[in-house]
Amino acid sequence: MYTPPAAVVHDLDDSSYDFARLVWPAVAPLLGGGELIQVETAASSDFAMKLDRLAGIDAIQALDGRLYGLATRVQWGKSYGGYSVRWSRASGNSTEFAKRLESIRASGSLYPHWTIQAYCSEPRTGHLLAAAACRTADLIGLLADGQPGRDFRVITNKDGGSSFAAVSWSAMITRGLAVHVVGGGAQTKTASVSPAVQVAVNFDDWLDGPTSA
Repeated sequence: MYTPPAAVVHDLDDSSYDFARLVWPAVAPLLGGGELIQVETAASSDFAMKLDRLAGIDAIQALDGRLYGLATRVQWGKSYGGYSVRWSRASGNSTEFAKRLESIRASGSLYPHWTIQAYCSEPRTGHLLAAAACRTADLIGLLADGQPGRDFRVITNKDGGSSFAAVSWSAMITRGLAVHVVGGGAQTKTASVSPAVQVAVNFDDWLDGPTSA
């Protein structure tokens, strides 16, 4: 089990800590392994902020002489079996979806190769409930080309001024997209697994569930 040095534990927020402690050890073998580099501890605060806000990169996978950006999200309490992506803001400012789509379409722009969302029982001392990794381009492409209500659901947050897109892992797998899922009471699933054993999600649960930064 991952046990970071005391100084690092002090610096990591709950999400980053549980990602290193629970999520990465479970997901890494499905992505080829490699070393996890957490941006907030490995880079200056200004550079880490730019990677996060401009490129959406929270961590880096070092594998076979290459670096792959990771967008990570850890939430607690229960598993919703899907991704949540910020869709709109009350302020009208650019959202996670808009930023990633622009980066993907801009030649040479930096964006996370993998998007990983995980659900754990409680911060720092809990256990992993479920997690999934997919290529960011697949997730954002589904949102860009799909239809709300058919391929994903757009849910308005309780503040009434912002919304997020809820995309079930099973829906992505059914469409032939590679989604690597661990936990959730089932074996690891990818695009080749029968829909009969895929993770189910009740989108109504999202109304009181996770919101996306």
